[in-house]
Amino acid sequence: MPAMSAKSVTHKELMAFARRLGEAEYRSKLNYFRIMEYPLALTLLDVQPGMSVLEVGSGFISLPPLWLAAERGARVTAVDREPYTAEHREHIETLMKRVAIAPEALRIVSADARQLPFADGAFDRISAVSALEHLDLFTDAYVARELGRVLKPGGRFVFTVPFNLGKHIENEDWGGEGYEQRHYTDATLSERLIHPSGLHFVDAIAFGETDPATGKKVLAMPDDERRRFAEKAGKNPAQYWREYFRADDDQFVVHRSLLPDWVLRASGLIAVVLEKRDAPLSKSYFLYDPLASFAANEKLARQADNSPYWLSIDQVRVENLFGDEVSVFESGESCRVLISFTCHGEVEDPAFRVLFHDESDKVVAGLHVARSGERLGKLTGKHVLEVHFGMLNLVGGPYRLTVGAWDRDLPDPIPPVAYDLHVMRYAITVNDRKRGLAGVAYTPYAIRLE
Repeated sequence: MPAMSAKSVTHKELMAFARRLGEAEYRSKLNYFRIMEYPLALTLLDVQPGMSVLEVGSGFISLPPLWLAAERGARVTAVDREPYTAEHREHIETLMKRVAIAPEALRIVSADARQLPFADGAFDRISAVSALEHLDLFTDAYVARELGRVLKPGGRFVFTVPFNLGKHIENEDWGGEGYEQRHYTDATLSERLIHPSGLHFVDAIAFGETDPATGKKVLAMPDDERRRFAEKAGKNPAQYWREYFRADDDQFVVHRSLLPDWVLRASGLIAVVLEKRDAPLSKSYFLYDPLASFAANEKLARQADNSPYWLSIDQVRVENLFGDEVSVFESGESCRVLISFTCHGEVEDPAFRVLFHDESDKVVAGLHVARSGERLGKLTGKHVLEVHFGMLNLVGGPYRLTVGAWDRDLPDPIPPVAYDLHVMRYAITVNDRKRGLAGVAYTPYAIRLE
C-alpha cells in the first residue's frame, strides 16, 4: 500500500527527540492521546529530505514541524490562526537552536487557513494532526479546498480527526480545556473534507483506545500523574491504542462490522491520506446540509454533479440607518445588513437569506431573496448585497442573525446545499419601547446589489 511504504516513525523516536528540546518541552509534549496519532500521521506523510511541508494548526509550537525539519531535512512552514507574539517567536527560535534547525528550514506564519498566503502548488506535503475539527462552524470545507489548492501535483495531504459512526457532532466542549471540536462520520468526512479538497483518496486508518475509559481517567489526573502515565503508556503503545480498520481501495468506504461498538456509538480517531493527481475526480458528491445539521445534527442530502463551493460570504455588517455598525435597535427602527461576498467563477442568480432567530433559536422574521421576486443575474468576482429592513418590527429581546447564500434552483424550504452559511453568527438586541411597532409580522425591506 503506497501510504505505508515509508519508514515507520515510532513514539520512542519522537520522545527521544522531545528530550533534546529540553525537559520542560518534553513534559509539555508528552501526551497520552498522541502516542499513536503522531507516529501514524508522520509515517503516512512519508516526508523525504528537501521536501516542502505545510503543518496546519501547529500552535506555539507542536512536535511534528520541529521533528520534520530536524530529523527529515524538510523545509517546513507551520501555520496557525492565532498571532505569534515576539515571545512566541523567541521561544521557537530557542528550540530550533537546541536541535540545530537552520532558520530557513522552519518558518512560522499566522494565517486564516481559508485564505492561505501561498501560491498554488507550493507544498509537497501537508499535515493537519487533530486540527481541522477545531475550525469554526461550517468552515472546514473551505479550508479543505484551500489546502488542496496549495498542494503540488503528486503531493500528499494527511490529516487526523475524531471519528465515529454514531452521528456527526458539530460542536462540543471537550476535556474541560475551554475549546471546542467536532466529530466526523464517514459521510460528513467525505462531504466536508475529502471531496471539497479536490484530492484523490488513498488510505484511511481508523484507530482508537483499546479501552475508551482510560482516556477519561487520564483527563481527570493531576499533571504529574498524567505525565507518569503517559510515560508508562509510551513504553508499550499497543497496549493502549490500536488500529481498528483500514480503507485503502481508492474509495472511502467504512465497513461497520469491523469497528468495535464503542466507536460506532461514540468516537475514535481516523487518519486520512489524500493525493493530488491529474486524473479528474468523480462528479458525484455527497454534500453536507449545514442548516439541517445545525438543527437536527443528523440529516444528509444528496445532490449529484454539483459542487457548492463557488460563492463565499466574506463579511457581514449590521448597520443603522446612518451607516453606523451597531448591535442595539429600537422596535420600528431601520436596519441594514450588508453582505460582502465573492463569486469564484460565474454564479447565476444566487438566493440569499437573512433570518432572525429569537432566544429559543426559532426563526421569527427574515427575508428569502428568491421569494421576493428579486433576481441578481449572473455574477462573478466581489459584490456587496445590501438588505434594508425599513422597520424592525420585533418584540424586545436578544436575536441572532443567520446569513446564507444558496443556488436558487435547489428545493425549499431548506435547500440541501448552501454556497455559504453563517448560522446565528450575528447578535443584535431590540428594545420595544415603541410597543405599537413591536411584534408585527410584516418586515418591509429593500435590496440593492453593488
